[in-house]
Amino acid sequence: MRINVNGARLTGQPGQIRIAEATATLTVTEKSLNALLQANPPEGTRDLSLATLTGRVRIEGKVLWNRIPVPFSLMASPEVEGGARLRLNVQQVQVLGPIALPGFVAQGIGNRINDTLAEKFDVTRFPVPLRLTGLTVEPGRILLSATASIEIATIGQASEAIEKSAS
Repeated sequence: MRINVNGARLTGQPGQIRIAEATATLTVTEKSLNALLQANPPEGTRDLSLATLTGRVRIEGKVLWNRIPVPFSLMASPEVEGGARLRLNVQQVQVLGPIALPGFVAQGIGNRINDTLAEKFDVTRFPVPLRLTGLTVEPGRILLSATASIEIATIGQASEAIEKSAS
């Protein structure tokens, strides 16, 4: 992770620092994305593997239809949704090798994977207010960019604030 800070200044309060803008770039490797998919497969899927290509991803695995595992391959472009989540713009899904699926079936598989992505990569759950600003897909990795405005209190001030709110 790389973090750049712009506009850091002390506020009028002793020990408080305000950062006008912090930008961060997070590198997510193909290996870690595959570990995430293996540990948290979207409902109705299994044996998923993801490959990052230039500008897009390929996901292969099995989707369960009437309890029967059917092999599929999905091509999609990852994108930032609303500055808070990742989603896949599904371009093509094939099953049983070269058989292309109708759009609504392909989108159904894409939606299952998107639900998992939205849950795992939702920055609104973080304690720092982040806004995703960019996404680049390269072979072997995805680069995520985000910005935030942050106010930091010293440990002593944070403890006093916690004690006051508890009483």
